[in-house]
Amino acid sequence: MEFPFSTSFISATFASTPCVFIPDKGTEIANLTLKQMLKKYTFWLKAGITFQLLTGVIHSLSFLNNPQSTNDTEKQLLDLMNNYKMDLGAGFTPTMSNVMTSFSICFSLLLFFSGFLNLFLLRKKADIQIMKGIIGINVIAYSICFATMASLTFLPPIICVGLILAAFLLAFICIRNKTANP
Repeated sequence: MEFPFSTSFISATFASTPCVFIPDKGTEIANLTLKQMLKKYTFWLKAGITFQLLTGVIHSLSFLNNPQSTNDTEKQLLDLMNNYKMDLGAGFTPTMSNVMTSFSICFSLLLFFSGFLNLFLLRKKADIQIMKGIIGINVIAYSICFATMASLTFLPPIICVGLILAAFLLAFICIRNKTANP
């Protein structure tokens, strides 16, 4: 009976440093160490994309619940948000709840759009100069988003946007000295 893996695969599997294994017969094992992997901008770009899409999904879950008041003040606040119609001119009379829902939908769409755009460019192996620009745009946009979230919201969105920003900052640091595709 022939063993489907080479002996180099078995020895590499039980070694302490390799992170990536390709168990095909006759194929060399990629010996990427954790340190090498963390220096690749694609690792941080994939992390940022993952955080973008996960944050979009988590944020979209907020549309499934209906806020309930726990005291008289919250009951009054929710009643005003859902029923008081503001006259914004030109026939627009939304409630504050309508305005907040539209902002919330836009935030989710921003996350999904930028996440899928970054994923598309990564899969198409876009030119390194294009990726530098796209990652730079992500850093600028999510820096503004993080500053806004940190000053106006609560902990979960601050953490989620902070993780996105950190991943793109690290991707930007790793890619700024590159001259060719990864």
